[in-house]
Formats: sequence, structure tokens, C-alpha cells
Amino acid sequence: MEFSEATGLGYRLNFYSTSYNTNGTFAMLLVMMALMMGLNALMVLVERYALRWRAEMTTTIQPY
Repeated sequence: MEFSEATGLGYRLNFYSTSYNTNGTFAMLLVMMALMMGLNALMVLVERYALRWRAEMTTTIQPY
């Protein structure tokens, strides 16, 4: 099994950054950031669905 592929976002980010292609580097960073934000939003929805039976937790500030 080969873990070193010549495709994918990580490969392109590494390629662009080592070849001093600033536009490509920032484009890959923006794509990765958008992907991670989308995955995070998806996980929030899954968590809300999976834990909908649990009551909402409320926090109260207690004085000292």
C-alpha cells in the first residue's frame, strides 16, 4: 500500500508551497478551510440529531 500519492489537496498544497506559488498555496488553504468548516457544520448537525433526547444544559454563574 502506497501512502504517498501524487493527487489530493495535501499534495497540491505541498507542491504549490515548495514551488513558491503563492496564489496556489492560498487557494488550497481556502479550499481546505471551507472543507473543514463544512465538515464541522455537518458534525454539529449529526451531534444535535444523535443527542436530541438529552435535555439542554444550562449554566448558571454562582457568586463566590
